[in-house]
Amino acid sequence: MLLLATLMALFAERLAPQLAERRSLAWFDAYYVALQGRVSWPGWAILLVLLAPWVVLTALAQLVFHGVLWNLLELAFSVLVLFFALRPGSLDPAVDAYVAAREKGENDTARHQAEHILGGSTPESVEEEVRAVADTLLLEANERWVAPILWFVLLGPVGALLYRLTVHVEARAGQGALAEAARLLRAALDWIPAYVLAALYTLSGSFEEGLNAWRQEKQVSVDTPHDVELSRAEELELANRDVLLRVGRAALRTEEYSITTEISESGEIEADASIVRAARGLVLRAIIIIVAIIALLTLGDWIR
Repeated sequence: MLLLATLMALFAERLAPQLAERRSLAWFDAYYVALQGRVSWPGWAILLVLLAPWVVLTALAQLVFHGVLWNLLELAFSVLVLFFALRPGSLDPAVDAYVAAREKGENDTARHQAEHILGGSTPESVEEEVRAVADTLLLEANERWVAPILWFVLLGPVGALLYRLTVHVEARAGQGALAEAARLLRAALDWIPAYVLAALYTLSGSFEEGLNAWRQEKQVSVDTPHDVELSRAEELELANRDVLLRVGRAALRTEEYSITTEISESGEIEADASIVRAARGLVLRAIIIIVAIIALLTLGDWIR
């Protein structure tokens, strides 16, 4: 059933983009706002009160639906939870628009799409911007697909819901004790999926280069003064980011993608953005592999 639920959730996201864009946690936001205005507890306590009721309700619903109507209700419930656990907002249209704009020399449009993909300002250099977009695709695959799917496989709908609500609380909380607690929990939940995704990058890209990169020491640095001690959440985030970029870049063989730029007749910069297409292809192949692994585990009766 896990395989069927995963496939149905992924197909629903792909085949019904308008429905996927409308995924909302408004029901949770109302609870979040009501609780925030009434308690002044430590961050972990608030996070527990925010998450525990929904996790318990999800577990109870799964028990109630189990075995009912040949497990069809449980299947429908699992698909619904996983579908909402996948991160809303597809990047595909923005990536297509960015690549087309960059290669046509439409600088303003490309910058706008890059800001959307990167979630903020873009590097000044066109070459750095293109590589930053490719890196973002390698990183965001974990939160968008792999982490929700992996926790769904390990813990069922409870795992997928726990992950999505944790990410949502971190985004809503902004600063403070609650944000730090949610950040640490989210980084911890990202840790196993990040290494799984790095392994998938190795399998779906250049295996030898990816494996060599896996064996190397941590390389991705963080812009933090040497005299500032990182929190546990920051250490976990850095480790997750490092393994994904280190192995992903190697599996993608980024050294082969020299980002050439030319000045068009209109004076705009035209750039080769094929590395962005390659990064998206690597991510897609990794998702296909993880679904194939779930299928093999299901056929082997390791999971149900």
